[in-house]
Amino acid sequence: MIKFLLRKNFVDGWDNMFQIIFYNFITLMLCIGGYFAISATISNIYVALALFFVVTAIIFIPIFSMAEICQQIACFKPIDTKDFFKNLPKVCKVAIPFGLMIATLIIVALVAFPFYAQNESVFGTALLILLFWIYIFLFLSLQWFCPLYVNMHGSFFKTLKKSFIFFIDNTGFSIFFFLYTIFLYIVSFIIILLVPGFAGVVLAQCNAVKLRMYKYDWMEENKEEIERDRQKNFMGKVRIPWAELIAEDKELLGHRTFLDLIFPWR
Repeated sequence: MIKFLLRKNFVDGWDNMFQIIFYNFITLMLCIGGYFAISATISNIYVALALFFVVTAIIFIPIFSMAEICQQIACFKPIDTKDFFKNLPKVCKVAIPFGLMIATLIIVALVAFPFYAQNESVFGTALLILLFWIYIFLFLSLQWFCPLYVNMHGSFFKTLKKSFIFFIDNTGFSIFFFLYTIFLYIVSFIIILLVPGFAGVVLAQCNAVKLRMYKYDWMEENKEEIERDRQKNFMGKVRIPWAELIAEDKELLGHRTFLDLIFPWR
């Protein structure tokens, strides 16, 4: 399943390369503009702090809008650049509070980690370790917020709750995917964040959630079979028939070679 996911992410990314570059360019310009705006007001910490929250919230609006497009790509649907602009006002109700939450977590980390790191007492070290693991849990969970939202279109708090549940139920997969995301961003920095960039990462997340949802649909339809497997298996582990679940996607995607990855127009 993971091998197919990696293959699908790269193929979809190349087939829609120019769309991805366009969305990444917009987001990158917002990040650069926000950085210089905050830098210009850094002499007044309160203004700079307020601006940081505003900029972070604004940046997540195009990210959630591109996520809607990426969800269409993940579902093998045609996309149109116009949809990106149409989605902007629709995603504000979720993108803005999510951006504000991320900004809050960043500010708290910038203040709390140095503070507890300087405290050499046992209590301070314990709090530092606790805070570290809380942030690990949060970011491993929150990586699924955006793709879960565009997949289900629930409210902010419902999507937040599902993000935590999704991580807890797919812990190993979430850790792998977090490392995969870091790899994508390392590659992106080499190409000035244009490919795969923000859109490429979101596309990978949407593909991952879409494929993972097959498991939950299958489990919902096969409750009795799952219960029998859990009774037979000492660990209560259920075998998921991934080959069957992704068979249709593999057929739609078709056979692709390494040369097709390098020359997607072949």
